Amino acid sequence: MTDAIFRTVSQALHVSFLMDILPVAQKSAMQSLIDRMLEEMGVLQVHERGTINFGGMSALEIRGQCAMIRGVVAHHLPKPEADSVYARYAHQACKAAGVRGVRDYVRPMLCTQSDMPTLAIAWSIYGTERQRADLSTRKIAAEFGLSPATVGRDANILRSTGKLLLDRAFERLTPLFESQAVIDSDESLQSA
Repeated sequence: MTDAIFRTVSQALHVSFLMDILPVAQKSAMQSLIDRMLEEMGVLQVHERGTINFGGMSALEIRGQCAMIRGVVAHHLPKPEADSVYARYAHQACKAAGVRGVRDYVRPMLCTQSDMPTLAIAWSIYGTERQRADLSTRKIAAEFGLSPATVGRDANILRSTGKLLLDRAFERLTPLFESQAVIDSDESLQSA
């Protein structure tokens, strides 16, 4: 059994960026909120060992750990990779900056070069489920006078390049997080 907090890089990022938008509350209320949210996400069961190990950590320590994880993203990843993490996991203004950053990185490869259509295409990939429904290929093409084929090609380029950037970010973050016991190492996962 390991003392790592999270099982995977993805889980660490998801919870850490979620923590960024939660209001700061008193210890007991914060802990209840964290536990309830993690339980709703299916990450933590009330009376069973969940996949996140916050054992012995106060609400303030959990917040601090999550802030450090976000700091590693900001300070240890190249900007395009950090932007891909923000586009995928962050919320609000941080997510918007990430979406714009990924779009800016990919833009020279796109057929469409105008600001608003390329941003709409990026949000069709990284937006919430509701946002993506409002930004279909057909709707973007009609709104900006583009062919659906062009929008589809550009969306595929943005999606595949964004995934490549995220994969690279995970490759860089994995050894950093393993060395600090933020996530389980491959060896500890095999023995668990």
